[in-house]
Amino acid sequence: VDNYAGSMTPEHLEKAVADYTKSKGPEWEAKGKALQEKLASQGETLQSQLTTLGQLAPNAPGRDQALADALNDPAVALSLKTAWEKKPALLDGKSGDDLLHLLADPTVRGSTKLTDAGRKLIAQAGTSFVQAQISQFKDFKPGDAASVARLDRAMARLESPAFAKYLGVRQDDLKSAVAEMRKLTPQAGD
Repeated sequence: VDNYAGSMTPEHLEKAVADYTKSKGPEWEAKGKALQEKLASQGETLQSQLTTLGQLAPNAPGRDQALADALNDPAVALSLKTAWEKKPALLDGKSGDDLLHLLADPTVRGSTKLTDAGRKLIAQAGTSFVQAQISQFKDFKPGDAASVARLDRAMARLESPAFAKYLGVRQDDLKSAVAEMRKLTPQAGD
């Protein structure tokens, strides 16, 4: 896989990894899953620590450097990405808003101390946030009150002040865009 990953489509790479994992046996696969869960748990802790650190005043000694160092670290990126994949609730509610506010902060997002890896992680957070909301559209049933509520909540998250700030757009503009999406969703009785 290492030798050919660059020339494989994501689907082929995923299949190659799955085939390799299967060839190693169930114990190896179980150990891999346990390690992913541990990494996701560490990512959850890191997200909490980063958002807490981000709540310090921008001129607090060491704040900016500590945030840049963490966001630039590939191990931190892997841990956070794994956490967002395994625990999408981290991108919802207060924890999601706190993360978006942190990553929208000009002293963080615009830091000259960020490397390309740090900027990519900030972009990945936005992508993961949108994916978590879009996943709520899956299996939508217009006649099911719970399904309608789930979709409405996802739409509300997409027009949240925190996401507007992260995107760098006015919230009114974002609300208008989401309103257009709402018009396209099936309504009860459709």
